[in-house]
Amino acid sequence: MFLFFYSVEPKNLPPGNYNLQDDRIKAVAAFNPVGSVVLGRESMGDIKVPTLIAGGTQDFIAPYVDEQVHPFLWLNSKHKYLATVVGGSHTLSSSSISSKIVLEKLLMHFKVLIRIWVRAILRP
Repeated sequence: MFLFFYSVEPKNLPPGNYNLQDDRIKAVAAFNPVGSVVLGRESMGDIKVPTLIAGGTQDFIAPYVDEQVHPFLWLNSKHKYLATVVGGSHTLSSSSISSKIVLEKLLMHFKVLIRIWVRAILRP
Protein backbone atom coordinates (compact mmCIF):
# COMPACT_ATOMS: atom_id res chain seq x y z
CA MET A 1 0.00 0.00 0.00
CA PHE A 2 1.10 3.54 -0.72
CA LEU A 3 0.31 4.54 2.84
CA PHE A 4 3.37 2.88 4.28
CA PHE A 5 5.76 4.98 2.18
CA TYR A 6 4.59 8.12 3.94
CA SER A 7 3.85 6.86 7.41
CA VAL A 8 5.87 7.90 10.40
CA GLU A 9 6.24 5.08 12.86
CA PRO A 10 7.04 6.28 16.38
CA LYS A 11 7.63 2.68 17.42
CA ASN A 12 10.83 2.80 15.35
CA LEU A 13 12.29 5.68 17.38
CA PRO A 14 15.37 4.98 19.49
CA PRO A 15 14.51 3.43 22.87
CA GLY A 16 13.43 6.01 25.38
CA ASN A 17 10.56 7.17 27.53
CA TYR A 18 8.67 9.60 25.29
CA ASN A 19 5.90 11.48 27.06
CA LEU A 20 3.73 12.91 24.31
CA GLN A 21 0.78 13.73 26.56
CA ASP A 22 -0.31 17.37 26.52
CA ASP A 23 -2.87 18.39 29.15
CA ARG A 24 -3.98 21.33 26.98
CA ILE A 25 -5.65 18.89 24.58
CA LYS A 26 -9.23 18.41 25.73
CA ALA A 27 -10.63 16.49 22.73
CA VAL A 28 -9.45 14.96 19.44
CA ALA A 29 -11.06 14.84 15.99
CA ALA A 30 -9.20 12.77 13.40
CA PHE A 31 -10.32 12.50 9.79
CA ASN A 32 -8.99 9.53 7.81
CA PRO A 33 -6.22 8.86 10.34
CA VAL A 34 -3.68 6.08 10.09
CA GLY A 35 -4.05 5.03 13.72
CA SER A 36 -2.82 1.47 13.44
CA VAL A 37 0.37 2.42 11.60
CA VAL A 38 1.34 5.57 13.48
CA LEU A 39 0.19 4.87 17.04
CA GLY A 40 -0.69 1.20 17.36
CA ARG A 41 -2.98 -0.56 19.83
CA GLU A 42 -1.14 0.41 23.02
CA SER A 43 -0.84 4.13 22.27
CA MET A 44 -4.44 4.35 21.06
CA GLY A 45 -5.49 2.74 24.34
CA ASP A 46 -3.68 5.50 26.26
CA ILE A 47 -5.91 8.24 24.79
CA LYS A 48 -8.35 9.35 27.49
CA VAL A 49 -9.89 12.53 26.02
CA PRO A 50 -13.14 12.51 23.99
CA THR A 51 -12.23 11.31 20.50
CA LEU A 52 -13.96 11.42 17.12
CA ILE A 53 -12.57 9.28 14.30
CA ALA A 54 -14.06 9.76 10.82
CA GLY A 55 -13.38 7.80 7.67
CA GLY A 56 -14.74 6.77 4.31
CA THR A 57 -15.51 3.17 3.39
CA GLN A 58 -13.82 3.55 -0.02
CA ASP A 59 -10.59 5.08 1.28
CA PHE A 60 -7.71 3.21 -0.36
CA ILE A 61 -5.05 5.49 1.17
CA ALA A 62 -6.01 4.91 4.81
CA PRO A 63 -8.22 1.79 4.63
CA TYR A 64 -11.33 2.27 6.76
CA VAL A 65 -11.36 -0.98 8.74
CA ASP A 66 -7.61 -1.18 9.43
CA GLU A 67 -6.97 2.52 10.03
CA GLN A 68 -10.20 3.82 11.57
CA VAL A 69 -12.37 0.98 12.91
CA HIS A 70 -9.63 -1.04 14.62
CA PRO A 71 -8.01 2.03 16.27
CA PHE A 72 -11.49 3.17 17.37
CA LEU A 73 -12.01 -0.17 19.11
CA TRP A 74 -8.63 0.22 20.87
CA LEU A 75 -9.65 3.56 22.46
CA ASN A 76 -10.31 3.47 26.20
CA SER A 77 -11.89 6.93 26.30
CA LYS A 78 -15.36 7.06 27.88
CA HIS A 79 -16.44 9.35 25.04
CA LYS A 80 -15.47 7.95 21.66
CA TYR A 81 -17.27 8.40 18.37
CA LEU A 82 -16.86 6.81 14.94
CA ALA A 83 -18.26 8.66 11.91
CA THR A 84 -18.55 6.72 8.66
CA VAL A 85 -19.03 8.16 5.18
CA VAL A 86 -20.42 5.20 3.23
CA GLY A 87 -18.78 5.29 -0.19
CA GLY A 88 -16.46 8.07 0.95
CA SER A 89 -12.86 8.26 -0.17
CA HIS A 90 -9.80 9.75 1.56
CA THR A 91 -11.31 13.20 1.07
CA LEU A 92 -14.50 11.95 2.83
CA SER A 93 -16.42 12.74 -0.34
CA SER A 94 -18.84 10.13 -1.55
CA SER A 95 -17.93 11.11 -5.11
CA SER A 96 -16.03 8.50 -7.07
CA ILE A 97 -14.48 11.33 -9.09
CA SER A 98 -12.30 12.44 -6.16
CA SER A 99 -11.12 8.87 -5.63
CA LYS A 100 -10.32 8.55 -9.31
CA ILE A 101 -8.26 11.77 -9.35
CA VAL A 102 -6.30 10.79 -6.24
CA LEU A 103 -5.65 7.31 -7.62
CA GLU A 104 -4.46 8.71 -10.97
CA LYS A 105 -1.99 11.03 -9.23
CA LEU A 106 -0.67 8.24 -7.03
CA LEU A 107 -0.31 5.90 -9.97
CA MET A 108 1.56 8.53 -11.92
CA HIS A 109 4.11 8.95 -9.11
CA PHE A 110 4.50 5.24 -8.42
CA LYS A 111 4.37 3.86 -11.96
CA VAL A 112 7.86 2.31 -11.81
CA LEU A 113 7.28 0.80 -8.38
CA ILE A 114 3.96 -0.67 -9.48
CA ARG A 115 5.62 -2.29 -12.51
CA ILE A 116 8.21 -3.90 -10.22
CA TRP A 117 5.48 -5.21 -7.90
CA VAL A 118 3.43 -6.61 -10.79
CA ARG A 119 6.47 -8.38 -12.26
CA ALA A 120 7.33 -9.83 -8.87
CA ILE A 121 3.78 -11.06 -8.32
CA LEU A 122 3.47 -12.59 -11.79
CA ARG A 123 6.81 -14.38 -11.67
CA PRO A 124 6.40 -18.15 -11.30
